Amino acid sequence: MIRLCITGESAYLRRYALLVRAIGKLGYDVSILDDERTSASAWIRHVNTVSAFGIGATLAAWASRERVDREKIKSAFYRSADAFVAKSRSFQERIAREADKPDLILHLFGFSSPFATQPSLPYVHYLDDTAALRARSGDAPAKPSSPKETERFALLERTSYERAAHIFAASPFVATSLENDYGIPRSKIEIVGTGPTIDIADGIPKLYGSRRLVFNASEFSRRGGELVMAAFEVIRRADPSITLVTVGAPLPSAYAGRDGVDDRGLVTPDVMRELYTTSDVLLAPTLSGPLPHVAMEALAHGMPVIVRDRDGVSDLLTDGLDSVIVSDADARPDRLAEMIREIVDDDARLRALSEGARATVAARLNWSVAAEKMSPFFETIHRTVDA
Repeated sequence: MIRLCITGESAYLRRYALLVRAIGKLGYDVSILDDERTSASAWIRHVNTVSAFGIGATLAAWASRERVDREKIKSAFYRSADAFVAKSRSFQERIAREADKPDLILHLFGFSSPFATQPSLPYVHYLDDTAALRARSGDAPAKPSSPKETERFALLERTSYERAAHIFAASPFVATSLENDYGIPRSKIEIVGTGPTIDIADGIPKLYGSRRLVFNASEFSRRGGELVMAAFEVIRRADPSITLVTVGAPLPSAYAGRDGVDDRGLVTPDVMRELYTTSDVLLAPTLSGPLPHVAMEALAHGMPVIVRDRDGVSDLLTDGLDSVIVSDADARPDRLAEMIREIVDDDARLRALSEGARATVAARLNWSVAAEKMSPFFETIHRTVDA
């Protein structure tokens, strides 16, 4: 039995708990190693690193006469080269202390590596985005990085990808970035897909005809918020029976209190499950982004989604079968409003898209399929190392 250790930041291990569960069901001896600092020396090093970064960021803010936002500085640190090195070193030290060494390591994402120096064990990455994709989407660190800092992080990230025995990409979008932005050969990349990050609401039937739309308003502009709100205004003028629920974060003040909008902000997974099963359409016309997880969750619950052709999820879907994919030419308020009404006003089409969404998730976009695609590479890498 192959001993497989899954490493990564705690937040990502929680987000991808269903992937970990699916891999375990294939018979691997799975252990988990998160980024918690378990030794005094690791804590001291972490505190010193954070302090040095914070002092530098604060001085830079003062020099540019910007307001010092400690939450933004904290967020920026965890996407910095300093954090990358600190976390990678911590993973390496903890792996070295393991009495029963794993045969192979699966590392989630590229904010760190399981080894700060040359790896002592083979490892693979699972990625649903890259720093290059995040930068192009506008999802960059809150603290502006100097060209030198950006270059340093890119070198660390690229080195980790180069040292990996293989890389599993969630979508063709990510695979293309690995090739074009990092020079990783296509032969080293396998597109394994993705799945919903919350358990599906078993036993709760999908209801139709609520004429309710849902939009994730966190990172409002990047997720196409201006387009969504403008399209909803067009819809309300023609049909006030259609309503909109926004989640994830409060709407910007310019859009607060709009007629027909239920602005809920941050909600629990249970509330999201209820919205997925009782609402008609999820609006996710993201301007650019690797993988909107809310779209995957909606599809799994049989909720049709409208997405842009600029992000990773559109590469995994089929327009008219399980989703509606918006081109740049159609990314206008009047056209988006028309596309929305074509779904909510046509019960047969709404049901067909809902059934198509569930079918796509059941057949291709789930963690069992992803784990099964990973398995042959685990076996091959293990045999190669043993030989």
